[in-house]
Amino acid sequence: MGSIWIPGGGGGGAPVTADYLVGTEQADLAAEIVAGAAPGGELGGTWGTPTVDVTHGSLGGSGASHTGHVVIRKAVDETVNNSAVLQNDDTFVVAVAANSVWVAELYLGVYGDTTADIQFDFTGPAGSTIHWGFKGQAITVSGAEAPARDLFGSPPALTNSGADSNNHLIILVAVISNGATPGNLTFRWAQNTATVADTKVKAGSVLVAHRIA
Repeated sequence: MGSIWIPGGGGGGAPVTADYLVGTEQADLAAEIVAGAAPGGELGGTWGTPTVDVTHGSLGGSGASHTGHVVIRKAVDETVNNSAVLQNDDTFVVAVAANSVWVAELYLGVYGDTTADIQFDFTGPAGSTIHWGFKGQAITVSGAEAPARDLFGSPPALTNSGADSNNHLIILVAVISNGATPGNLTFRWAQNTATVADTKVKAGSVLVAHRIA
């Protein structure tokens, strides 16, 4: 079904958009407007004031998702100090079914010491294939732009990626084709050079993943 536009009414109600208009919340819908039973409200005096369902809709907050669509937002800074060993991020993990294909974009806020810098990669279940890299231009440790890595080159951990005592936004894209073993697509990161200084993935970083097959 295409998008349904519901005009505001009742003197000042705001317009609302949704994929579906329903009477009760439906767990299998992507985004919906749930209309109440009482007359009045924003739908022109016909139904009660609608509420946007954010439990499984695309407008949800941290971790809001529905089948085949996941949005994860990091709530607090995560810090690594004096370690160049790749470790699983505390937040950015997506469950992937057997024989499924997912595309993920990670909007990564990073901060760190120039010497420590940052490195990162993605891992998946046994038998999966992951192609990933920067979206757009990469940032070197000096802050200068460099050509993005080939998104289909399955690079190892990317190093010298732009942590230089400033806050940076790095956008990564990953495509995972999973095999017969279900498991997780996991983002990993560490300092590039172990240094007694904080390297951080910042609160507000966001992972958006879509199942495409």
